Amino acid sequence: MENLIATLFLSGYGLISLLIFGVGIFIIQTIRKGARQLDASQGWSVTTGRITEAYVRRNLGIGYNYLVRVSYEYQVLGQSYTGAKVAFGVAKSYQFRSQAENALACYPLDSQVTVYYDPSNPAEAVLERKVGDTSKTPFVKSLGVIAIFLGLGNFCQFIFIVLATAVGTLTRSK
Repeated sequence: MENLIATLFLSGYGLISLLIFGVGIFIIQTIRKGARQLDASQGWSVTTGRITEAYVRRNLGIGYNYLVRVSYEYQVLGQSYTGAKVAFGVAKSYQFRSQAENALACYPLDSQVTVYYDPSNPAEAVLERKVGDTSKTPFVKSLGVIAIFLGLGNFCQFIFIVLATAVGTLTRSK
């Protein structure tokens, strides 16, 4: 019996089901975290910072091809900090390099920028009080929900197969 369960689980069916479920939970939690951070940031303090690095990077992930990367430095009560978040949540990606370069034009190297920081944790900061790429949020949220249900459904099917096999094994051994 234990050998059968280990074989089925290690064959990947149960593990893949749990992985799909986990991906769905991760997606939903990431979206919710961005929204919570956005709400909390409305009471954040403001300071002036300076752009120290700004470039376009090719995205190796799925989907759009280019990301804007920005680093900045700022001070709070005489303490220096560095940041790299433009907005909360997932960074906006662009299909064409020219689109990313247009977005990057808002952050020229060595320019002054407004930095919004958490007064209880000044190391937490953003340049824009918004959630990164909201254009894809409904689609991504739908993918998350689908992944949760697929993962649960597959895992329930996995449990059913294990139980049915166990009952069959027990009835044959009598």
